[in-house]
Amino acid sequence: MELTVFLAKVIGAYLVICGVSLLLKQKSLPALADQILNSLPLKYLAGTISLVLGLLLVGSHNFWGSLPQMVVSLVGWAALLKGASLMLLPENTLAGLLKIWRNKNLIIVGGVVAIALGVYLLSVWYQAIA
Repeated sequence: MELTVFLAKVIGAYLVICGVSLLLKQKSLPALADQILNSLPLKYLAGTISLVLGLLLVGSHNFWGSLPQMVVSLVGWAALLKGASLMLLPENTLAGLLKIWRNKNLIIVGGVVAIALGVYLLSVWYQAIA
């Protein structure tokens, strides 16, 4: 459980920051998605970083016993799948998947969900140290 608490702290902070960023920069996200999709080096770099982080999380924390363990493990699997997708999927499939960044409502929902999950994970860490 010690590893889960540590990862909850790190991933929780990351999710809160990303969620706030989604809400604050929602107008610029379509352009960012286009730039990543149209740049092979950016796409490959983003995919490599996500894949490595996902593999590290899944390799070190693939536990499903408690809700915090499940959330941390799901984040690891999501990062792994995102990285593999960016590196392996054909361009037209990726373009279709990145259309999600053009929908303002989905960006808002994604930001709120990221913040909620982040706050939950930070509360797991806080309860463990209190």
